[in-house]
Amino acid sequence: MAVLEVDVRGLECPKAVTEAMKRLARASVGDTVVVIASSPECVKSLASSVVRLGIGTVSLEREGGCYRLRIVKLSSRIKPSDATC
Repeated sequence: MAVLEVDVRGLECPKAVTEAMKRLARASVGDTVVVIASSPECVKSLASSVVRLGIGTVSLEREGGCYRLRIVKLSSRIKPSDATC
């Protein structure tokens, strides 16, 4: 199982969420995707979309002015357009 990162610091919704979902779509089931973001709104939107759609499990850490959202991918049925801001 791989650990993949996507850095969307400085991006706002919907761009940050779309970029994170693209990376998540390319990941394999069982991989962990770590999204590094600066926007709390985008982190909240992405986390709720992942849980709502049954894509994976989510944990959140705060480091200084950034958030690290760890998503363990559980489903291969995902499209970047699935998430909403």
